[in-house]
Amino acid sequence: MSNRKVTPENLGEAINDILIEYAETTATNMKEAVEATGKMAAETAQAYASRIGRGKYAKSIKSKTESSTAFGTTVVIFSTQYRIAHLLEHGHVVKKDGKVVGTARAFPHFAPAEAMAESALVKKIEQAVKGG
Repeated sequence: MSNRKVTPENLGEAINDILIEYAETTATNMKEAVEATGKMAAETAQAYASRIGRGKYAKSIKSKTESSTAFGTTVVIFSTQYRIAHLLEHGHVVKKDGKVVGTARAFPHFAPAEAMAESALVKKIEQAVKGG
């Protein structure tokens, strides 16, 4: 924002220019906050997944910006080994020869990353809106 002299006739235009600049800056800062939080969430999910003892699986967890428009940015956290991701996250029934022989416990790794991302994103968006 610049300090400039404005005549009463141009006051409305000056206020409009300032609001447009604020909106553009805030939108850019929010987009950057969403993308940074997405990367941080993927790293958190990888850290939790590495505790499972599957190095290849933990490395398969990625984040990508799915869409970015003037109205918002969408970042997705996913595993390229999607078949096992759901089973590990939620647990599953173990069968042998068509009979249920037990259950495999869940190893939540996306849920903790999501919870961390939600709280971190709120803080980052508050900073972006305040102009910090």
